[in-house]
Amino acid sequence: MVESMDMEKQHKRYCIRGKHAAIICAAVAVCSLVVGLGVGLTRSDTNTTTPSTPAPTAGPTTLPPAGRGPCLPSADSNGDWKNFRLPSYVNPVHYDLHLEPDLEQDTYTGTVDIHLEVSKPTRHLWLHIRETFVSAMPRLSMQSEPAARREVAVKGCFEYVSQQYVVVEAAEELPATGPREVYVLTLDFQGFLNGSVVGFYRVIYIEGGVTKKIAATDHEPTDARKSFPCFDEPNKKATYNISITHDDKYGALSNMPPQGAPEQLPGNKQKTSFEQSVPMSTYLVCFAVHQFAHLERTSAQGIPLRIYAQPSQLKTAEYAADTTKVIFDYFEEYFNMNYSITKLDKIAIPDFGTGAMENWGLITYRETNLLYDANQSSSYNKQRVASVIAHELVHQWFGNIVTMDWWDDLWLNEGFASFFEYVGVEKAEPSWGMRDIMIISDVLPVMVDDALLSSHPIIVDVSTPAEITSVGASILRMLEDWMGKDLFRDGCRKYLKDYHFQNAKTANFWASLANVSGLPVADVMDTWTKQMGYPVLDLTVTEANAKLSQKRFLLNPQSDPSQPPSPLGYKWTIPVKWHSVKSDKNMLGIFDKSSTELTVMNYSASVDGLLKVNNDHIGFYRVNHDNLMWNAISEQLLNNHLELDAADRTSYIDDVFALARANVIDYGNALNLTKYLKNETDYIVWERVSSSIAYVRGMLSDKPFYPKFQQLFQDHVKAITTQLGWEDVGTQTERLLRETVLGISCRMGDEASLNEASGIFDQWISGNLSSVAVNLRLLVYRYGMKKSGDAAKWNAMFNKYKETSLAQEKDKLLYGLASVENVELLYKLLEVTKDENVVRSQDLFTVVRYVSLNPLGQDMAWEWTTLNWDYLVNRYTINDRNLGRLLGQITTSYNTELQLWKMEHFFLKTPDAGAGAMPRQQALETVRNNIEWISTNEEEINAWLQNNAL
Repeated sequence: MVESMDMEKQHKRYCIRGKHAAIICAAVAVCSLVVGLGVGLTRSDTNTTTPSTPAPTAGPTTLPPAGRGPCLPSADSNGDWKNFRLPSYVNPVHYDLHLEPDLEQDTYTGTVDIHLEVSKPTRHLWLHIRETFVSAMPRLSMQSEPAARREVAVKGCFEYVSQQYVVVEAAEELPATGPREVYVLTLDFQGFLNGSVVGFYRVIYIEGGVTKKIAATDHEPTDARKSFPCFDEPNKKATYNISITHDDKYGALSNMPPQGAPEQLPGNKQKTSFEQSVPMSTYLVCFAVHQFAHLERTSAQGIPLRIYAQPSQLKTAEYAADTTKVIFDYFEEYFNMNYSITKLDKIAIPDFGTGAMENWGLITYRETNLLYDANQSSSYNKQRVASVIAHELVHQWFGNIVTMDWWDDLWLNEGFASFFEYVGVEKAEPSWGMRDIMIISDVLPVMVDDALLSSHPIIVDVSTPAEITSVGASILRMLEDWMGKDLFRDGCRKYLKDYHFQNAKTANFWASLANVSGLPVADVMDTWTKQMGYPVLDLTVTEANAKLSQKRFLLNPQSDPSQPPSPLGYKWTIPVKWHSVKSDKNMLGIFDKSSTELTVMNYSASVDGLLKVNNDHIGFYRVNHDNLMWNAISEQLLNNHLELDAADRTSYIDDVFALARANVIDYGNALNLTKYLKNETDYIVWERVSSSIAYVRGMLSDKPFYPKFQQLFQDHVKAITTQLGWEDVGTQTERLLRETVLGISCRMGDEASLNEASGIFDQWISGNLSSVAVNLRLLVYRYGMKKSGDAAKWNAMFNKYKETSLAQEKDKLLYGLASVENVELLYKLLEVTKDENVVRSQDLFTVVRYVSLNPLGQDMAWEWTTLNWDYLVNRYTINDRNLGRLLGQITTSYNTELQLWKMEHFFLKTPDAGAGAMPRQQALETVRNNIEWISTNEEEINAWLQNNAL
């Protein structure tokens, strides 16, 4: 699964990352990517821990309320259904699932027959359900091939709400099943299609002036139980026969191809039945009822690859169709394993809570991540579409064929997908340099989150719904480099073959890699997956030698590096690479966790010159130097920065600013290092400069000396902005570079750049310019509105937002609308998010974040969100991941005691955090760190600017 991405140039925070996400190369918000898991989360079915969620007080009554069904809520906890985890002795092997949605009434009905193997006697069967309810008394039978089914008496049923179970009680104890025997549990159920965008839900959209509807699913991690009663844990794999009855003006899709033509039924209805699926986890089950059209390509092995979208948008699916074929064929070859089913569909959902979801055979996408219009979409949009396509395709092998046994190993799904998305796009778009893009999009951004005390290990115990996190990809990048690409590929192939259609744990993957390579993979990698954080290596250089020592890196210098306790003592076994600039030697060593230091062999400062440790930032760690060495690095960059490649220059920039933020070195070292930037022309370097200085900019923007900081970077960026200009031409990378450096120039208040943006904006908004160049739109919309926007121009842009159908353009326009310097218009924008006919449900969080980035809107975003908290919880639920992250996202620049008090007070007043439990901890830690940062660094930076900036 890919998390949602709004704002152009915002680095992706996939549904799995932390160190572990970064560490693997996945997405960025790993630590803060808490997945709101609905239940089922203890590691053992024998755990008897009582859940913290209050149990309902009312027990079952004789007569159920009208329309609610027979299985009433009960507080009866006298059985193992009080546990988070399902019992290991009951396992589904097959589902016959039929659904009948009514898109006019926003409801649906269904029936499911679940074939169960039971390995020990039991009188109770329980499975997951949420919001949907059982509408008739459950039925139970025993099927013994070749005999007919035999009815088994059912005594009753009830819902155990705190664990989201429906419990079925048989009249007598059920014996264990024997060979070729299964129990068949039949449940009729009803559900609602309106509400949050998880489970089975409907979306209203307008095409060609006509209001239409689509119903689709989103089930990861624990929302299949909202669609239909099921055993909603990843290791409860089963096959599925799915059928859907629907109005004949709609079509239906599911994981598998249809079984022939739809069956015609009375009342303008059709029944579409689908072939039996491969064994899969509940979170991968998918179905949709739609009025879309499709494009088709065919894989090298003859698999039809279809893209479904609104007919009016179908032309924007051409790039996705072409890219899918290239990457799909490549992954079949790379993994040496054919795709498992006979078709692959993708569908662009107009309102979709996450970025995309890897449902087997039917991948669902937010429109921004699948549709690309060369005349309306930016270069970054194109890169994003290709990346998400690759990410979801990898899941068809890693995650779908081999699935993590439990959510604590979720990184086995998301880490792989986040790493291999770059590998896949590199095949489709070889000129883009995606291996380098990985550094700035995944590895470095996630190192911020993973340097917090509120981080977590890649492998994390999961015992409550809100603890499922995303982890994953930078350690895979490091691991591939250490093993070598061929051995790493062979290890991945062996893992997929050994656990085909099964569940696996991290130890299984390490064993497959060790088997093909002979390397102590588990010994090394356990130090990265079983403890949080990452190290900083201190490099000490003399004429005779160079030595490295390691310690845990934390952003807050006041934090206790031994907390929380780690079984490994926060020591890592590190594959360390280094490069000597003068003698051009490359070396590799292993820094064992039990060693106090590592000596760089065969190094002489006079002979070998500057020593770059962690070249290409291939390792998930930082490197620190003494002041003399930082000065030498600055001099090297000033004299000839091209003797270091772009990845190394990017690494130096990120390390020096991170080390200064953590008070490990002075900010003078960081600012001195930027002096060479007048000569820098590489995209990945400037992109990381933009990110690295963003924190300092956010902390100092209200200080009297801030104009000197702005002027410093106006001067740094002047040469490259003058060279590139405002004409949207060049290669993919040149266009990305232009947008990045012009963005720095505008943010730093350069009058020439702001006037250019404002001039283009005024021509466009007045109708004298038909459209703004696609890679300049975000800048023009944002800074044009900021500099010259008034109510009339704002309303004109708002009308353009309502009129456009391309989701990527809507996102840019929202950013522009949120940039106006008018509090009444900002409030109007926030309030209009309550109207789903104007702002999609998925985009409310985008609007609030964009408003918070406006200096006038920073406090307004907080006040609006907290005043509307009950409304937001009712609309999205407390376990919604986007809602859970929102408060942390809009407070990243808070740096006063008053702002901290407001946050603490609100969190005390609303203790049920749901999916926001970890993001709240991280938000408070971030703001406390910000306050400490101001007191420590403000005067030092002021002094440096007085002495060095004009």
